[in-house]
Amino acid sequence: MKILHVTEYCHAGPWRNERYVLDLIRGLGAAGFQNGVVWLQPGLSAETLQADGVRIFKLPTPQMRVDAPLPGIS
Repeated sequence: MKILHVTEYCHAGPWRNERYVLDLIRGLGAAGFQNGVVWLQPGLSAETLQADGVRIFKLPTPQMRVDAPLPGIS
């Protein structure tokens, strides 16, 4: 079985992945599951990289939409 962990916060490269994500991936890997990370980031190109032995798939996303507050809400 393959598992993809989807996150907006993936610190690849010299900053490393979030510790709890790596621990989860390593634990699931020891149980026989294949793991990868899908990194949702506005403006990044779609590419694959490796960090700490984990495949990271960059998935470009549109900028987050921020609407103005509704009138009368304070």
